[in-house]
Amino acid sequence: MLENLERVASAVSMLATETRDLAAEVRTENLGRKRQNKQQTVLVCLVLVGLVIMGLLLVRQQADLSARSKAAAEQRKAQFALSQQINDCITPTGGCYQRNQTNQAEVIRQLVQVSVVANRCSVLAEDDVAQFDACLKQHGVTIPLPSVAPGG
Repeated sequence: MLENLERVASAVSMLATETRDLAAEVRTENLGRKRQNKQQTVLVCLVLVGLVIMGLLLVRQQADLSARSKAAAEQRKAQFALSQQINDCITPTGGCYQRNQTNQAEVIRQLVQVSVVANRCSVLAEDDVAQFDACLKQHGVTIPLPSVAPGG
């Protein structure tokens, strides 16, 4: 029986050693898993932070593109308005063109009228500047003309 007790004691001792070894392995594996879990958690966090940054950059880029697009549209609109205005002034049927024609005709009419009056007054006044000025005023010419000295 002593032999059986020794065998049981030896078996219990081996079992205790194996249990300690197994417990150590389990602890080591648990530590390894914990490290691996921490590493995975850190990696997932880094990926999430990267995705958030990329999202923010995309939103900013979209806003910049939208602002540029809006500015370009406004510039095209202004250019179109300017081209319409230019067309209105260079096309014979345009209002601007016709106003300019009327204004030019009026300016030419006034120049011819002043020229005729000035010729008439110069003949009547001969070399008398005061009489020439009075004649111009009498005919409604109010353009300030430089005085010319007699004989000059």
